[in-house]
Amino acid sequence: MTDLSEHLRSNDIKKVFVCGLALDYCVKCTAIDAAEKGYETFVIEDATKAVDQSEEGLKATRREMEEHGVKFIQSDHAVLQPPQITSPSEIKALQDS
Repeated sequence: MTDLSEHLRSNDIKKVFVCGLALDYCVKCTAIDAAEKGYETFVIEDATKAVDQSEEGLKATRREMEEHGVKFIQSDHAVLQPPQITSPSEIKALQDS
């Protein structure tokens, strides 16, 4: 996540939302990595699927992520808001990009 982390920080991104396959492997590693790097990290629970579907496996995966500060939300709570543009120079910068 090194290059991605640099890109996120340079764009003043403070929150990371993670979803996909597999909750107990890729999603877990990405979420924990983001949380350890200081991002407020959310797993969109209903947009993930674990390889290990047992209740015990799901609880262990969730517990491990929560121990690192990862929060769980549902997709209907993952509302993305457009950036707030407050000055003419910010508008110009967006137009030039």
